[in-house]
Parts: sequence; structure tokens; C-alpha cells
Amino acid sequence: MKKLLFTVSALILSTSLSFADIAAPPPDAKGKEEHKAEMKAHIEQVKAACSADVAATGCKGEGREVMKCVHEYKKTNKDFKFSEGCREAMKDGHEMRKERKMARKERKKQKQGEPAAPAPTDTK
Repeated sequence: MKKLLFTVSALILSTSLSFADIAAPPPDAKGKEEHKAEMKAHIEQVKAACSADVAATGCKGEGREVMKCVHEYKKTNKDFKFSEGCREAMKDGHEMRKERKMARKERKKQKQGEPAAPAPTDTK
């Protein structure tokens, strides 16, 4: 345990980062609460846009169960098409999740890709 603590503290000192730099989220990262609020708004948007589709399929339930039921109905009934508004609402949600995932990947790359101090070269 002491060795781990020593290694971590040596790493922090060697990279000249303060604890605040490590603990603070990147400035472009959205907070967890902000993301939850966006997702709630998106869910309400999908509910409103897809209500006619849900009624047409006869699916009952709440949340994901309803949309899973509608997708199953669509698989079994090839002539069923989602309304334009419902398609757009679902597409917006996919794009939102994709953007968040890409931002997470980018932050991870930046953390891993930080250049280390150059190795000393032997000039002899």
C-alpha cells in the first residue's frame, strides 16, 4: 500500500500536476446531473412524438418496455412504419448518446496520450 501511494505521489510530482488538476473534470465535459436532465427531456420528447405509434401497435407499459414492444411489433409487421416525428426523436437520442460516447473517448485519449518526458539520449 505504501509503495502504491509513493508511486502515485511520485507520478503526480513528476508530471507537475496538482491534485485539483486531476480531480477536476475537463472544462468541456458535461456534468452527470446535466446529462440526466438532457436524458429526461429526451425521454419526454420521445413519449410525445411516439404516442400515436404506441397507440397504433396496442403496446402497454412504461419506459423502455413500450419502445421494445413497438420495435417487436415492427419486426413482425413489416408494413408498419414509425411516424416521421418518432423517427426524428429516436435519431436525436442516438446522436446525443453517440456524441457523449465520443467525448468520453476523446478525453480518455488525451489522458493516455499526454507526452512523457523525453528519454535522455547517449551522445557518446
